[in-house]
Amino acid sequence: MPRRDVGALQPPVDEIRTQPWRELLRQLLGLSTTEISPSRATIRTTGATATVLFQIPLDDNAMTAVRVIVVARRTGGSAGTAGDGASYERHATVSRISAGAAAQIGSTTNVHTAESQSGWDCAIDVTGNDVRVQVTGAANNNVTWHGVLIRHLVQS
Repeated sequence: MPRRDVGALQPPVDEIRTQPWRELLRQLLGLSTTEISPSRATIRTTGATATVLFQIPLDDNAMTAVRVIVVARRTGGSAGTAGDGASYERHATVSRISAGAAAQIGSTTNVHTAESQSGWDCAIDVTGNDVRVQVTGAANNNVTWHGVLIRHLVQS
């Protein structure tokens, strides 16, 4: 008889404790809140041009908190040093109301920046109806970028 992993069928303990409270809060406030599964992306750059890592359409009539963590590593090129790298964590709040264009509320919070080359960067902005994360390497550097983006949104 094959062995069955019973634990895989049960939600984690933290989820059991918090899920009823989340639903009650949604009902009391008359809000629809959602934590969207993380999005992951990997790209490669070869120069100092800003390149889109994520571009995600925003839901209409929603306020969205965006958190992104990006890690980069130089993988070649004639400039820089073998092993150069960077990591970033950025937070932003964006909205899209009444079928209008996306808008950023306040500025992006730079929670963490660590980089071997000061010209590298990671930024969050909005364009059209989308929130966008762009990364920038340096001239004559081949860089691999990997990011994880998490969104939390509330709609009424």
